[in-house]
Amino acid sequence: MEVFKNAANASAQLLKAERLAQASGDETPLTSAYLLTFDVGRVLLAADPARGRLTAHSIPDQEAVPGGLVDASEDEPWWRLLGCSLAHATPSTEPTSLRLDFRISGGGLRSLDLVMTGGAIRAKLAGGAG
Repeated sequence: MEVFKNAANASAQLLKAERLAQASGDETPLTSAYLLTFDVGRVLLAADPARGRLTAHSIPDQEAVPGGLVDASEDEPWWRLLGCSLAHATPSTEPTSLRLDFRISGGGLRSLDLVMTGGAIRAKLAGGAG
């Protein structure tokens, strides 16, 4: 998850969150990838169920952006994090989990856990709803 560590070292500000939905058979589509746009660039975080892990890589230009993305900016928890700077990126001991810490107004941190379950990624604020 080196690309997230580099963004954290640059105190990158989260500008936009998009998700790639997959059919789930119920009313709520599952998310197989997130495209996070920071002021320093884009990062694609994707579920890789075949290898049992999350993958992250930089998206260099608009041509490399995958099709089928939908805006997640108003979804929980992303709307709470837009405009915040990435402070830390901490991979879990499990390759299916990543924690991102964002600096919020007032100087505190808000932690976001991204966890792959099956082929889907769940985003949840640590210690709270979302």
